[in-house]
Amino acid sequence: MAPHVTIVTTDPDNNFICCHCHDPGHRHKNCLKYHCHVCRAYAPGHFSVFCKQLKGEAVLPINWKDPEFYSALACWEADQDAADLCITEEQDALLHRDYDCDHTLYDNTD
Repeated sequence: MAPHVTIVTTDPDNNFICCHCHDPGHRHKNCLKYHCHVCRAYAPGHFSVFCKQLKGEAVLPINWKDPEFYSALACWEADQDAADLCITEEQDALLHRDYDCDHTLYDNTD
């Protein structure tokens, strides 16, 4: 059983446990450890699904008030990260091509 956490505060805005880092005192969108998975910005108040670079495109079929929102958000963000890691063979070849290499530079150096 998970430990029960009780937060007592006079400021209702601080009476939250972050869905991202699970620390008390702030919301997910204001977490300092959270970054946008669209534009990669670390900016409090900047949420991936509401990033300006999406230009209003709805990326999740559910509302942030839905109890499943944060798990759906985590899955979507993981998919975004995986897509960023996928590069084509041609892109990989361009990244690893050494245009300035003189292949004869170390010949006969014995």
